[in-house]
Formats: sequence, C-alpha cells, structure tokens
Amino acid sequence: MAQTANSKYALSIENLTVQFGGLLALQNVDIAVPTGSRYGILGPNGAGKTTLFNVISGFVKPTKGQVYLHGVDISKHPPHERVKYGLARTFQITTLFPELSVLENILMAALVQSGTSRVFWKPAHKDKVAVSIAETQLHDLALMHLADKTVNELAYGEQRLLEIAVALASNPRVLLLDEPTAGLSTAEIKAVVQLVNSLPKDLTIVMIEHDLDVIFDISEYLSVLHGGQAIAHGPASEIRHDERVKEVYLGES
Repeated sequence: MAQTANSKYALSIENLTVQFGGLLALQNVDIAVPTGSRYGILGPNGAGKTTLFNVISGFVKPTKGQVYLHGVDISKHPPHERVKYGLARTFQITTLFPELSVLENILMAALVQSGTSRVFWKPAHKDKVAVSIAETQLHDLALMHLADKTVNELAYGEQRLLEIAVALASNPRVLLLDEPTAGLSTAEIKAVVQLVNSLPKDLTIVMIEHDLDVIFDISEYLSVLHGGQAIAHGPASEIRHDERVKEVYLGES
C-alpha cells in the first residue's frame, strides 16, 4: 500500500468531500491527528461529524479525498479490513449483542485479534488466546464483575463502557468514539471519562462529543465542523476561545 509523507500522523483526512445527491455533507475537509493524541471533533447538529466517522470507518465512500491510517491509504478498503489495520469504532447507538454475556461480546472482538474469527467449527469459548484477551480486557477496565451478565441486564452506562471494551479487544491503534456519553447520567459520564483517560497513551483516540465539559476534559486537540467544512483546528485551549467557534457552535457573537 502506498505510503505518504503524512505517516507521522495516526490518522489523516485529506481534501475529503462527501455529496449525497444535492446535499454536500462534507467539503474539502483536512484533519491530521497526531499519534497518541486525544482528538475531539466538535460541531452543531448537521455539521458532518457522523458522516466523517462513517467515511473514516469505511461505511460511506467519499466523493473525493483520502483517508490515511499511519500513512497507509485505506480509502478504498471495507470496514473489516480497516479493523485489521488497527482501526476500531464505537457507535452513537449501541451495537452490542443483547442476549450474549459481557464476556461473550468482548470475546467476539477478541477472536479477530487471535486470528481465529473465521474458524467456525471451533467454539469461541475454547479459543484460549481469545478468552485470555477478553478476560484481560475486562480486568484492565474493571468490568470483570459484569462478565457473566447479559447485555440486557446492564444499565445503559455499563453498556457504553462495554462498547469501549469491545472496541479495544481488537487491539486498535486508532479508536473512534462516537458520542460515548450520550444519554448518560452525571455519574455514568464520569465513569466513561475516567475510563477514556485511563487508556494507554500510545492509543490514538478521536471522539465526537456534544458535552463540552467532556470533550475539553479529554481532548488535547480539536477540529470544529460547520456546514460540512472544517472551520478551526488546534489545541483545545485555543479552540475554547476561538471567536468563530463561539459564533457557530455556541451561538455567541
């Protein structure tokens, strides 16, 4: 695969445009995410944030532009191949298996890392490598006490934590978090923030989040989208005081 000069970045978006019929969802967006950083994507509803994540993860094809993961052009690869290159994602709406246990949900992702996800005749719980990965993930994220509960038994906040655990079980280098605190109580939000802040520093995290306190607490850098365009990039401390951001995102002038 082609390497580019932007390989110093964990994730690079170059000249990204997405058009749905007459709707221009994204227009010439450029974003460069440093390796190991915590990077936030801000913007009002309809700004193009979810479309951006869908392009990065391979669920939407761009009209033009490229997506690079550690300098490798993954623009034409389907979602499952992007996982193999180290990309993982959570979704705004939970995508867990409700009838399976917490351990089994993580085990499904761990099978990808162990390399046995396509061995259909081998029961998942007998894959010692995958089980070890899943149990380690539960232990590291302090979720072992939930291991045998089904997703249906979990509180919504616990489901959001589980989603992050499932994403991490594939051993990603870049993790996309799509509204990880949406719909959570104050205590649940605190638990998610603590979890994200505890993740390894060499893991690059890119996050969409509406809660300004959360995104400024976690993010080192931010990009702000408005009307499908990136109107501001920079350290979180600078974006907080950017007049354009106050005008279009906070409604201030």
